[in-house]
Amino acid sequence: VVSINNKIVGYGRLTHEGQIGQMAVKKQLQKQGIGKEIVKALIIKVKEADLKIVWMWARTSAQHFYEKFGFKCVGEIFMSPRMKIPHIRMEMDVM
Repeated sequence: VVSINNKIVGYGRLTHEGQIGQMAVKKQLQKQGIGKEIVKALIIKVKEADLKIVWMWARTSAQHFYEKFGFKCVGEIFMSPRMKIPHIRMEMDVM
C-alpha cells in the first residue's frame, strides 16, 4: 500500500503462490513511479518467500509496463469474465 497524506494512492496484492493481483494507482498519480515501486516491493517479497516465479493475469494495456521488470507473456490473450477487459498471464523467474 502506498499512501500520501494518509490517503491510499496505490496498492498491490501478493498471494502465497507468488501471484500479483489487484494492482492499482490513482489515475491522476499514474506515471510517477508509484506502480513501479509497488511491483519492486512485491518482487522482493516473492524472493524472501523463496518462490521461483512471480506471476499475474495482466491487462494487455499494462503488458509493456510489466515487461520492463522482466515479465514474459505466457499463453494466449483472454477476455476477463468479470471485467470484460483483455488479459494475459505474465511470469518472471526470480531465482
